Amino acid sequence: MTFLSRKVDYALLILSYLHQHSAGASAHKIAAHYGLGRPFVANILKVLCQQGFVESHRGVNGGYVLRRPADEIRLAEVMDALDESFRLTACNSHGGGDSPCGVEALCPVRHALAEVHDRIRELLRGVTLAQLFTRPEATTHLGLTLNGLPQGLVG
Repeated sequence: MTFLSRKVDYALLILSYLHQHSAGASAHKIAAHYGLGRPFVANILKVLCQQGFVESHRGVNGGYVLRRPADEIRLAEVMDALDESFRLTACNSHGGGDSPCGVEALCPVRHALAEVHDRIRELLRGVTLAQLFTRPEATTHLGLTLNGLPQGLVG
């Protein structure tokens, strides 16, 4: 099981490329850069346009550009727009009604896992794409390197 879906993973690659090329780029150029199929990249770009992350320009100098600066786009926002929202456990994912878990009412760790889930979601809401796309400057307690994370998360 991966944390980021394939669609989100490639969307982040595409958004990173557009961040680095502020004048914009075509689906063909992005696909060639990463060795991906142009139709695949075009499909992700279409979704990114529909979700308001990029805009397209037609014509000879057409292509795609970021609609907002990367420091205004949160990782959680991209994940939520391209996939179902991240859920740590099945009991976090239902909106009421029948539970997907047969032992939810008896589960001794359900509330603790819900708290962990909430902390992860808060962390994802605090990470901007600019932080992902810039050179790392700090190391977290888990050994991850990210730039500009809140003080309590960086060691």
